Amino acid sequence: MKNYKILIIGGGIAGLSAMRALERRGFHPELVEQSDTIHSDGTGILLGFNAVATLYELGLKNEIEAYGLELSTMTAFDEEGKKIVACNLDYVKEKSGYTTYGIAREDLIDILVSSINKKYLKIGKRVQSIVNTEHGVNVIFDDGSTSFYDVVVGADGINSTVRKSLFGEIPLRDAKQACWRFMAKTPANFNQNGIFEYFGVGKRAGYMPMKNGELYAYILLNENKYDREHILNLDELLAMCQEFKGDWQLISPALTKASKVKFDMIKDLSQICITKGRVVLIGDAAHAITPNLGQGAAMGIEDAELLAYYLYFESNAHEALQAFAKRRVQRVQTIQTKSYMIGKIAQSSSPLFCKLRNSFYRLLPSRAIAEDTLKTLSRR
Repeated sequence: MKNYKILIIGGGIAGLSAMRALERRGFHPELVEQSDTIHSDGTGILLGFNAVATLYELGLKNEIEAYGLELSTMTAFDEEGKKIVACNLDYVKEKSGYTTYGIAREDLIDILVSSINKKYLKIGKRVQSIVNTEHGVNVIFDDGSTSFYDVVVGADGINSTVRKSLFGEIPLRDAKQACWRFMAKTPANFNQNGIFEYFGVGKRAGYMPMKNGELYAYILLNENKYDREHILNLDELLAMCQEFKGDWQLISPALTKASKVKFDMIKDLSQICITKGRVVLIGDAAHAITPNLGQGAAMGIEDAELLAYYLYFESNAHEALQAFAKRRVQRVQTIQTKSYMIGKIAQSSSPLFCKLRNSFYRLLPSRAIAEDTLKTLSRR
């Protein structure tokens, strides 16, 4: 057993998953989080079968099943509420062996925090500088303390300071879309378990029920639909989606001023950055992905499990990090590219393109969409 001294920077889903995965392999990593608490953005998350498979491998099967709501479909509708395309998640489960879940981000964070040795979890601690050396990494913290590590794992998100210190300023790619995410209560007369989305011209709205009567919903607008200097309030936002019919008319009244809301500009990372020296990046720090495939967190969870695998099985840390990077680049590039493309197709500002898109998607059988989902998300 190699006795690497490992530091994880960042207490989000990727960082906590890395700590869990490394501990399962017998390592004793430290994790530092600059915030005073370990927390999430408070909204929901889709766990595709690949994320679920990895979380099961991390020994969290019972917890995911307890807190996640099993989803049976992913369905897109037009403005009139007529189905455009659907993916049968029951078929995906049958072929992959794993369920697709909707879960509250806070619950997933709590599951991960409860699974690690909190003796090595330090909150309210910030890294000031990182220096790669031939044999490891020297880290200076903001309290003036220093420590030397065999491996440092940067899991500090899309605006990663670890990435910036190693690779310089890597531009974010702006999708020119904005997203409002909500947590609300599922209407009493809505009882479908799936993730549902309405496609408009330059806009989308979607929702996903979760356990305990919670509802995750979101609205996306292209930049020509709003003013970046004036972020729309709830009434203005719902008015932008008033043409959506079907169950959206049932769901939208559940979004009230009491609902939790989070606003983001949709961006991904223009260049994938994984490792330099003895420092390795995972999750959004390495390869931020737009949310259109529901795979941002999943890629971070996969990163965590594979990093622990290579550090355990490769003969030294350098070879482990190189093998990890080689394994991950193509995988995350494929997911990142497809996710960005789907966002552009689903949210085109051209009425003609939207009409042609809907007609084309309606020709696709649900089985073909499910097979594509299996192919895209299956771990290599």
